[in-house]
This record gives sequence, structure tokens and C-alpha cells, in this order.
Amino acid sequence: MGGASVRLENVTVVYSQGTPNETVALDNVTLEIPAGETVLLMGGNGSGKSTLLKVIAGTIKPVSGKIFFDDVDVSGDSDICRAKRVSFVHQDPLLGTCPSLTFFENTHISSSDKWWWPFPYGLELQHEYVNMLHKMGIGHMDGRGSVPLNGFSGGQRQAVAISIALMKKPNLLLLDEMSSSLDLAVSEKLYFLLKENANIKEKTQIIVTHQREASEKIGDFIFSQDLGRIQVFKMS
Repeated sequence: MGGASVRLENVTVVYSQGTPNETVALDNVTLEIPAGETVLLMGGNGSGKSTLLKVIAGTIKPVSGKIFFDDVDVSGDSDICRAKRVSFVHQDPLLGTCPSLTFFENTHISSSDKWWWPFPYGLELQHEYVNMLHKMGIGHMDGRGSVPLNGFSGGQRQAVAISIALMKKPNLLLLDEMSSSLDLAVSEKLYFLLKENANIKEKTQIIVTHQREASEKIGDFIFSQDLGRIQVFKMS
């Protein structure tokens, strides 16, 4: 499955509109990302990077402008509808998983397979998820399928959230400061996986970071587009 092209046309997002705390997060932003490309969004704190991802995912509605996937206007689609094509990894590891559900249930919740039938269902994790976690340097997870996610550390929960996003095989992968709760070794392995995805153009990847060294780990970039407070770097 190839990636999806993404196009934003004149998108504006305003927080607390009409109040003394009104803040323009995105101001008439236009951006086009071809299918299968990997881009990094860079900028300082409060520059609108995360807002841009949330607009694409549909969790924030702009006050004006349109969003297109593969030239189809999805501006009116809910985040639930867009989730069929989008995987979103939040910066906060507590937002990317369901804490009361087990590790097994979290890895299967986005699956269309009727894994819960017949009941009681087994708790053996799919080898693909275990292998993905091993690739990220997260081992010793094989026997923890029946453990609720609130029994895992923040870094482990983030690794699980990333593995779910990668295994879902979406057209569009959105990653918001995904390595903030991961240790250096795991982050390095994650950057390698993202670079592999970029090289084979398996999916469109939009990666938010304020760390310029991330670009060196994922690959070279051929242009920088200034969106005001955000810079967009596209992988060569």
C-alpha cells in the first residue's frame, strides 16, 4: 500500500477565538506533500507544528481552509473517518494507548479481525508486533500480553503506540515528537525504521520535531519551505 498525498489550502487555526486569549496557531497555511514522501516539520515551541498535524488528522477543525487526501476534500470528515487512513503518534505517551486495556488488546484494537471470538480469546501477541518492538530495542515483552498498559513505563507505552502505528500500515503516518519519552538507543532504532520507510516510500510520513539532528538520523533533505513559524524539510 502506497502513501497518500496531502494538501492544505489556506488553512487557518485560531484558539480561543473572540476572547482576550485569542491565538492564531496557523495563519493561511498552504502546503503540499506528494504521496510516499517523508517530511520533517521543525520550529520552536508554540510554532504550530502539532496543530498542523492535528488539522491533518482531523482532531482540530480550522476556521478556514481545506484539507485534501489524494486530491479528495476531507475537510468535513471527522477524525474517526480519517483514522481509516491515518496513524497518529502523540508526543504524550499516555495519549497513544488505552491504559485500562491489556497489551494484547491495545495491539488488536485497530484490527478488523474478530480476535475476540471465540471467547475466551488467547493472549498470544502477534509475532509482527513483537518483532517490531525488538527492532526498536524493546525486548522482554513476549509474556506481557495480559498486562494492562497502565502497568508499563511511559517509554514502553510510547514504543507500543509506535509499533501499533507502524503495523497498522496506514497511508499516512503522523508522528508528533515521538521520541521525547524514549531513551537514546531506542530513538536511534526508531529513526532507522522511519528512514527505511522513507527509502521504500511505503507510506507518507510527517514527523514533527524541534531537534535538527533528527534530520541527520533520518536522511538528507532537499528543500526547506517556510510556513511562517514552521519549516518543512522534504527527504531527498
